[in-house]
Amino acid sequence: MAMPAGAALAAAPRTTPALLGPALQGDLNERGWPTAYNPLTMGSIPSEDAIAQKSKYKPFTDFISNGIGVPIDMAVTTSYSALVEAQRGKNIWLGSYGALSFLLAEQQLGAIPILVDAPDGVNPGFYNSLLMAGKDSPVKSVQDIRGQDFTFVDPASTSGNLFPRLMLTEEGIDPSKDIKARFAGNHQNSILTVAKGQVPCGASDNNDLASAIRNGVIGPDDIVILKMSDPIPDGPFAVHPEMDPRAISKLQTVMGAFDDRAVLKDTGSQGPLVPVDTSFYDVVRRAAKILNLQCDEKCNVKPIGE
Repeated sequence: MAMPAGAALAAAPRTTPALLGPALQGDLNERGWPTAYNPLTMGSIPSEDAIAQKSKYKPFTDFISNGIGVPIDMAVTTSYSALVEAQRGKNIWLGSYGALSFLLAEQQLGAIPILVDAPDGVNPGFYNSLLMAGKDSPVKSVQDIRGQDFTFVDPASTSGNLFPRLMLTEEGIDPSKDIKARFAGNHQNSILTVAKGQVPCGASDNNDLASAIRNGVIGPDDIVILKMSDPIPDGPFAVHPEMDPRAISKLQTVMGAFDDRAVLKDTGSQGPLVPVDTSFYDVVRRAAKILNLQCDEKCNVKPIGE
């Protein structure tokens, strides 16, 4: 199901595709979990140091493990596209994505979204992308960004690349020509780079900025917000399309029952998990279409302007 090189990310299907794998894959254990997935391999896009991120996920993965009766083999990939590639190769069956990286996974392998966080336990959540500067930066407005060094997060980041580029474009700034762009690799690095004055301006999102302040990574006044995007749908948990439907149903039940708000907040979720359909991400598809965002055959988002 891989898309050809240069495929536009806006071309994804509008409804959740049918499961492609065999209806049943092996016996069930005493918890009703298919024994073919032992351990269950789970991956996440990077948001901070991998060891710290895995530690924050551990209460959640322990809960899932207890509910399905097998261990969880959790990995934080080195980049957003690396998670897509790992899931395409069936090295990871369950992925925690951002919205844009999920659309990339949907195109490249037919990944199916199964759950997303819901602040009120019912309605899927949203967040905002930010254009930001350091408190002592010479950049005081969006127009001051022109000609400056600017840190994005990752080429496949929704709030750290796609929507910042859209916001810059809306302000008449061409992100492929009018700034000196670099990628920080994850949100925490982007925030730290700007807060410490290593670059005058950059991009992240409101949730990761709040987390950095809450955890003492930066001070509450170290970052100045220059512009905030319209609401962006939170990223989903998505499975490989060949996963046993009994496993998918079990994951939705077990993961949806987890309601430790402190742990969910630490892992970047705004509340418990609820089912989600791919149409929830249409606004991200439209943004990708506006910018003509492209991906190559290795699941990498090609730099805009090439």
